[in-house]
Amino acid sequence: FTYTISAANTWEQKTVTVLGPTSGTWLTNNGDGLTVIFGLGVGTTYSGTAGSWASTNYLSATGATSVVGTNGATFYITGVQLEIGTVATPFEYRNYQQELAMCRRYYKPKTGTYSTQFLGAGTSGYNQGYTISLNTTMRVAPTVTVYDGVPTAGKIYFNGNGVTGNVDFITTDQFRIYATTPSTGAITFGFDWEASAEL
Repeated sequence: FTYTISAANTWEQKTVTVLGPTSGTWLTNNGDGLTVIFGLGVGTTYSGTAGSWASTNYLSATGATSVVGTNGATFYITGVQLEIGTVATPFEYRNYQQELAMCRRYYKPKTGTYSTQFLGAGTSGYNQGYTISLNTTMRVAPTVTVYDGVPTAGKIYFNGNGVTGNVDFITTDQFRIYATTPSTGAITFGFDWEASAEL
């Protein structure tokens, strides 16, 4: 698809409506399903007819201006937004907290330390369970992986003794973790964890 620069060295807003393909399929997982590329200098091998779909690796439109091939040329861009629909909406300016919250709908990384700790008392051989809030409602119930801070997957600590932890009751907002108490008395329950709700 193409667009025209009306006045050089002047900020302009450009809107391009991309009509969907009528055949073929796109990936809908975590692979590349759709990629937006600005061709600033592409040879004929990777250029195709503007506005037409093709099952070929085209990176630009035939006849497009070569910015890198023009002496002294510059290219400035900001505020790119890709959205569904036939009418462009005003650009969304989201602050850092909003972006972070939206990212956390898909993934909460481990910290590499004992990010979550509890103190309590238990009886040897009994399960000790705790409910953890995910803070941000995730896209779907995530896959939760527990680490002991080293990190080694699937371990938690009671009084410095590693035991296998179990996770259940996972929802978009919380999960429960429990393990068999290795000794009677006070316990320290420390672990790190990550939650993934990736597509």
